[in-house]
Amino acid sequence: MTLPKKPPQASSVDMHSSHVPLSAPLNYVGPRTICYAVANQVCLCDLDAGTKDFLPTTVYGITKLCSNPDKGLIAFCEGGASPQIYVYSLKPQKLMFTLSDVAELELADLAFSRCGSRLYALARATSKKLVIFSMLTGERLRGCELDLPLRFDKLSVYPGHKDHLAVVRGSSVRIVSITKSFETYITKLQPSSIPVDADLSIAAYCWLSSGHFLVASRQGTLCTLDGASGALLHVCQAERPITSISMTRSHLVTAHIGNALNFWSVEPEAISNANPDVAASFASGQADPPPMAAASSGGVFKLAKVVDLESVGQSQRLGHRMLGQVACVQVAPDFRNAVLTTAEGEIWSIELPEKLNQDAFQIGLAHAGIDEFEEDLYMRASELQMDLLFWFHTHAISSMCCVGMDELQVLASADEGGRLRIWEAKRVQDPKGFRMLRFASGLTSITADNEGRFILAGTDSGCIHVLSCDHWTKVQVVDTQRISEVGVAKVVCTISEDGMSLKVAALLFNNRIAFAVVSLRDPKVRMLGFVEPLGAVEDIAFHEKEMAHEQNLPAKLLIVGCCNEIPCMWAVQAPKEGYDPRAMELDREVCPLYSAKLCGEKKLNEKPTAVGSLGKQTVAVGFAGGAVRVYNAPTATGNLVMKQAPAPVVQSLMKHGELQLISSIHPSFDGSLLTVASMDGSVRQLGMGAGGSEIMAKTIHSAYNGGVSQVITSKDGKVILS
Repeated sequence: MTLPKKPPQASSVDMHSSHVPLSAPLNYVGPRTICYAVANQVCLCDLDAGTKDFLPTTVYGITKLCSNPDKGLIAFCEGGASPQIYVYSLKPQKLMFTLSDVAELELADLAFSRCGSRLYALARATSKKLVIFSMLTGERLRGCELDLPLRFDKLSVYPGHKDHLAVVRGSSVRIVSITKSFETYITKLQPSSIPVDADLSIAAYCWLSSGHFLVASRQGTLCTLDGASGALLHVCQAERPITSISMTRSHLVTAHIGNALNFWSVEPEAISNANPDVAASFASGQADPPPMAAASSGGVFKLAKVVDLESVGQSQRLGHRMLGQVACVQVAPDFRNAVLTTAEGEIWSIELPEKLNQDAFQIGLAHAGIDEFEEDLYMRASELQMDLLFWFHTHAISSMCCVGMDELQVLASADEGGRLRIWEAKRVQDPKGFRMLRFASGLTSITADNEGRFILAGTDSGCIHVLSCDHWTKVQVVDTQRISEVGVAKVVCTISEDGMSLKVAALLFNNRIAFAVVSLRDPKVRMLGFVEPLGAVEDIAFHEKEMAHEQNLPAKLLIVGCCNEIPCMWAVQAPKEGYDPRAMELDREVCPLYSAKLCGEKKLNEKPTAVGSLGKQTVAVGFAGGAVRVYNAPTATGNLVMKQAPAPVVQSLMKHGELQLISSIHPSFDGSLLTVASMDGSVRQLGMGAGGSEIMAKTIHSAYNGGVSQVITSKDGKVILS
């Protein structure tokens, strides 16, 4: 089935910043320009100028992306079944080719040759094959469709010759050689020189300029393969497990557990003269390989420099240190510098030492005039001039909020891995521009008070954490309270009627709703109790536009969901200030309950999924079918929704089918704008005048990854975070 296409969007929406997971290694499209996928767009980032440009596409989501810096080419694969590959040229910016019939379900990897004349595509579902295309004609090269015996995950093309490449999976690597025969090509998968049952888990790999292919395992073993036949030529053991390997002009760079960078000089002649019995003994499992730097390894690798990256963190303040283990080291195409990607989602730029990044002629002159034994083996990490380029969440983002009233200047985001980051929308003076806190459980929801003094975080273990953030760079946890044995799905807060505390409501995984209070003077969570079961709750939000605190009344909590499969909306008034809980259940005298039936029929598309406070008496509700409607707040006391008539619709902003499931609704501060997010990846902004005119529509997230889960805006609604 052909996937739907949409017209490319080049609207007036400006993307100020984007924090998305970047590939490791990065995709360079120029000497100092990288590209990465942002939903259905390709972001082009100039590392020197710090500017970003976005290439709009006609697909709904990008799954794989590769680039060629020499020719300025970008190729990406769309999501979904029978994915197509699109090849773009940047100068001039145009679509060159659309390649189809590559995979039935999933494409594993894409790669260009160094010269940019070929594109290699690796399919792994359902067929397992390698397909090669010509970038001169856009056609498949005759004879270059190779069926593979196993599912391989990665491609690595030899930079020195496009007829040699490697296909890599978690526990094995195979060399593919291509030879031209008259008007066709002969593609051959070389036999594996490493036994299938060998205890090998591949962690990193790269090509040497001599045509040899290096493979590093998580156990610290470094294997050297013949780049033409795939034969195992040399094997050695690193002192610590290797996480990444890369090549400068003259030296091999290895990153190790403990954040140590080692620079090695490589002797290709020593590889050919290596003792074959050592490699054979390792392949048969009879002996362990010799140490990498020892003379018994044949003198293939000679240690030139050692850089301890942990020393950077020890010399800097806690908030400015590099976080996480270095997972990837990548040398830029112009060999001027390198980038480090850590396991915590940080990407740093480093300057390569000049003496470890020279061509053969310069090395000869250096060795003629300098005694290498006079130089210190160890180098200070501060000499690398490290600079943070990007950061991103390494797990799925679960929630976000604005910290303070300063037009989305400081924001917080949480992920399912238990990481909470507080960051500046635009980095101003702080070297990193964010701070990170780690929690033992996955974070499911975060919210903040209007002044930005406190952040409340709910976890999947049923805890609520209170974070003090008078200044965002000094955020810290001041209290933790476990309110339930089940997880917290969503947490919201509002100011109390006396202005001295925060009223907190938490939706639990079992559809129960809990109320708590946090004093602004002594920020401790005090549990008040649970509301009676209402039904299958989908979303909650405080009715802040009602301005109940100005009347010295507790705020109402808006709730949408289904009761006996009937779409409903409830409003529960929070306990009054000073309430002393004597039981876990909050009766209706403490928390008055109001209800309204949204539809009299049991229809799936009428299921309410999002709610927001729009005006003093009005509420905006989003539905599973894509509709957005405005209702009056519930006024009927009790939970007798089965006997009620459906509540009248005040205004219908969107009809069913215009969008997919509405996942989030966020009214502006004055209620004049309503921002709507959908699972199809789009964000729309509606004016609340007559007819609810559409002001902005933009597909920002990939529909294949669940679309948009949450959206918030600035006070005036002009800045949107999704």
